[in-house]
Amino acid sequence: MNGCHRALLAIVLTAWVLPAQAAVIDLFERAFKVDNVFTAPTDPLPSGISSAGFDFGTGLGTFRVSVAGSGAHYVAGFFDLEIVEINNSFFNESGAANGTPAAGQTWEIDEPGFGIPDGAGGVQYTGDIFGNVQAGALDNRVFFDAINNQSFSDPDDVAMALAYAFTLAAGEQALIDFIISDMLPVAVPDFYLSQTDSDSDVTAYLYSTLTISAIPTPEPGTLLLISLALVGVGCARRRAA
Repeated sequence: MNGCHRALLAIVLTAWVLPAQAAVIDLFERAFKVDNVFTAPTDPLPSGISSAGFDFGTGLGTFRVSVAGSGAHYVAGFFDLEIVEINNSFFNESGAANGTPAAGQTWEIDEPGFGIPDGAGGVQYTGDIFGNVQAGALDNRVFFDAINNQSFSDPDDVAMALAYAFTLAAGEQALIDFIISDMLPVAVPDFYLSQTDSDSDVTAYLYSTLTISAIPTPEPGTLLLISLALVGVGCARRRAA
């Protein structure tokens, strides 16, 4: 066996002996508020919310919310992520808001609502982020206790939420994307939230986009085909009768 072969064998044996240290981001819970409709973590997603772009195996990807109808609208997304929980639990994480929110955009980072232990068998602080999502009133703060009017320090258990308030004119629709990633895109968003596991030095990023556009109008040929299809269905029903 020459020197090259021995070096190759050493690399292979090292890779076999050492366990793979893969960063794991897990979506523990998600919830949404669309206008007056709240979708709880255990509820199935309604037709206006799609998880087709989200990979539940990696905890990364995009949730898309579709909204139509003239007037004022409100859309919020809540995400309770755990980073490398299997190695170091979920109490060692911190959160931060980065950049400047867009007009009508609100946010919150907080303990997700299960409570922070006080070390004596009790709870010293329970985050209000989940209730704020339900109420449509994110507080634009990191670990803030509204009851006692004080902030709490992390690291701890972290949840993040983003929301948009916007208005649609007649004939318009809105697409709101909530993106969870383990890296920022080349074109860094003007505003994003980050959650970092202090032991593994892994960060998850949450950012969102709001796109308002005209609802597509079917072309005349398409309308004619639809009309012919409806006439055909009507005729078939009459024959069957």
